[in-house]
This record gives sequence, C-alpha cells and structure tokens, in this order.
Amino acid sequence: MAANQGNRKAMHNLAVSHAGGATGKKNMAEATRWFAKAAALGLSDSQFNLTVLYERGDGVPQSLLDAYKWYSIAAAAGDTESKARIGVLQTQLSDTDKTAANKSAATLNRSAKVPSEPGDLG
Repeated sequence: MAANQGNRKAMHNLAVSHAGGATGKKNMAEATRWFAKAAALGLSDSQFNLTVLYERGDGVPQSLLDAYKWYSIAAAAGDTESKARIGVLQTQLSDTDKTAANKSAATLNRSAKVPSEPGDLG
C-alpha cells in the first residue's frame, strides 16, 4: 500500500521482493517498474539497482546508454559503486551517447530533488 501511495522506500522494497528477495520468486519486469519509480523519486539504492538491470538486460532491454545515465545519477547522489562503474562504461560508449546520457541525467537529477521521507531513515 505504501508503495502505491508514493513512498519511495516502500517502492524499493517491493522491487527487491519482485527481484527474488524474500520470496525467492522473480518477476524482473515488476522489479524494474518499481525500481524505476523509486529511482525517479531520487532513491539512490533504486537508481543503482535499476542501472544494473539496464546493464545486464534483466527485466528491460539491455541499454548501456540508460545504464550510464542512471549510474551518473546515482553517482551524483554519492553512490561510490556507481562512480566506479561509470569509468567502465565510458570506454564502451561513443562520445555522442555519453553526451546524450549526461544531458538526460542532468534533467532527471533536477527533477529528482525531493525531500527525504520519514520511512527513508534507518
């Protein structure tokens, strides 16, 4: 219920559950959907997890461009793993693709600046 009401931490937890977390049953399309919702609301854990799905093509078509974009967003939020992965993906993308991904990331970063929710703490 909390995920459907917009709580980004609940969205993330629901995505983890769909990815096979507690239940062991996987529904990667649903996991991707919920990670994407929480990622768009600025939750860096979901941003990172969404990126991994794009990089692997798990639950979404593989897209190094989208992976680079979301790694950039998560890195800007302070995620150190994302910062490291950007360096790897930079060697696999054209300058045009990197520019497009950076532009898209900058747009999403501006729109994802939302205050923390009480459920985000701890």
